[in-house]
Amino acid sequence: MKNTIKLLGIIAIVALVGFSMVSCEDPAANATQLTAGQWSAVGNLPNKNTAHYYSFSVTSGTTYYIWIKDYWSNSVPASETGWASLETTGEYDNGTLAYATTGSGANATAITLAATRTGTVTIKVQCFVSGGKYRIVYATTNTRPAGE
Repeated sequence: MKNTIKLLGIIAIVALVGFSMVSCEDPAANATQLTAGQWSAVGNLPNKNTAHYYSFSVTSGTTYYIWIKDYWSNSVPASETGWASLETTGEYDNGTLAYATTGSGANATAITLAATRTGTVTIKVQCFVSGGKYRIVYATTNTRPAGE
């Protein structure tokens, strides 16, 4: 009987570890693919404890410009409500930093990313105050794309 209980205990621990590992899925693996010059659909983050991920392909030696429409970027008219205040971080597919965490405000002045390698950059978008709406776009020219 003692051996059966020990065996069931070991099985339970193994199952718990297995389920924990499954829940540690890489969120960047399910990132929404961005298209150059096209604003993302309106995203909505419920609170500052959640994040969304976006990715796009980069080529070493090319400069990319990322714009964000959110509350702090002054791109939201007073008549519009419910916009988030964001911070973003960009990482290459090997986990190295593409650009450091930056607060929002990337509306009139873009976040500049000078690619140092070829691959994929994943952008983590997270609220730093409270939840709300946002949009994001990237381009290879330093001209803010229309159509937001």
